[in-house]
Amino acid sequence: MLKPITLDEFKIPFWVRLLPFSKYSYIKKRINNIIISRCDHEVEDAWREVGISYGRITDILNIIAKYCDWKSIKFIPSDECSCVFMDYDLDLGAIVAISEIEESYQIKSKQLYEHLDPNSKLLKLIRFVLGELKEGVC
Repeated sequence: MLKPITLDEFKIPFWVRLLPFSKYSYIKKRINNIIISRCDHEVEDAWREVGISYGRITDILNIIAKYCDWKSIKFIPSDECSCVFMDYDLDLGAIVAISEIEESYQIKSKQLYEHLDPNSKLLKLIRFVLGELKEGVC
């Protein structure tokens, strides 16, 4: 079973706290290492366990990876949104990613951003997007 990514798990060394923006760079590098090291089949199994096909959400994860500068899309349902949407641009990448998801899945403007809670799990966000997709198709 894969361990979820949460901000609480990162112990930031003292010297990193002294430098501006180094905290985000340090955490971002650690998250990239974690998601790169995850096995594809374990990630797919994690999504299958919650009833969502991994292939169905890769477009959403690719948007997030593109704008938040991730080297992989191997996020699991229990990863925190605050980690998934972390970027170097003081959340500008996250805002653009959210806007792109809203546009791609025909979600009303700013509705996804308002729904997003940084402490919530990625699963909650994905279910919201897929739920909006179903309503938009009907």
